Amino acid sequence: MAEQLSKTQLEINLKQFIGTTQYHRTGFKTLATDGAKYLAEEASAYWLLDIIDSVAPFNDFAICKLTVTEDEKGRRGKVLIDSGHDPKEEKENYQLFHTQDIPFTDFPLDEITLYIQDSEHGPVILLPSEY
Repeated sequence: MAEQLSKTQLEINLKQFIGTTQYHRTGFKTLATDGAKYLAEEASAYWLLDIIDSVAPFNDFAICKLTVTEDEKGRRGKVLIDSGHDPKEEKENYQLFHTQDIPFTDFPLDEITLYIQDSEHGPVILLPSEY
């Protein structure tokens, strides 16, 4: 098993993805870009793609945000998948698709945002830099 990248190295590497060369089937309903697949592999986070897959499909577009906090009991996360509209400013367009507490995670970043874009082949999970 390969050693997990440091938080800093993972952040640097993720910034290099500005498009994709192919789509990867990572779930029953969803595809992932090169960058999203890289994130899942390097951060041992296929579970995050599985969460997205389990609640897909969305409308044409959705945002998944994972926020990780740490305390004396360890690292825990919260996944929020919504329409990407600001609920305070665009209340009529805001939709909450899914929220989930993660009681324990070793995800190395404090937060990550993924986009989910509908395509003719199904929802595609991508990094914001690949949009």
